[in-house]
Amino acid sequence: SELVKKVVDVAATFVDVFEEVASTVATLDVLAGFADLVAVAPAEYVRPEMTPMGVGDIVLEGCRHPCVEAQDEVSFIANDCKLKREDSWFQIITGPNMGGKSTYIRQIG
Repeated sequence: SELVKKVVDVAATFVDVFEEVASTVATLDVLAGFADLVAVAPAEYVRPEMTPMGVGDIVLEGCRHPCVEAQDEVSFIANDCKLKREDSWFQIITGPNMGGKSTYIRQIG
């Protein structure tokens, strides 16, 4: 009724504030998740060296999937991946079901 309309009208004036608060809380949630993961990780994480788009190779050494690695009772093996321009335009990933193909692709991506 009239009260509900007034409440909605007042709340509508705060939409931008609510969106900004939601964005800030989401960012804090992600950063807290990273901090929690790093605190219990079995090995240190490193920050990648980024190159401009279209330049350089993708070289990952000892790459790990953080979500899989954080699970209890999961033995995770780090992987290396070298995607070098002019040498390897693509890779074919093969293996048995439940062999880690999707996990490997996600950790590279």
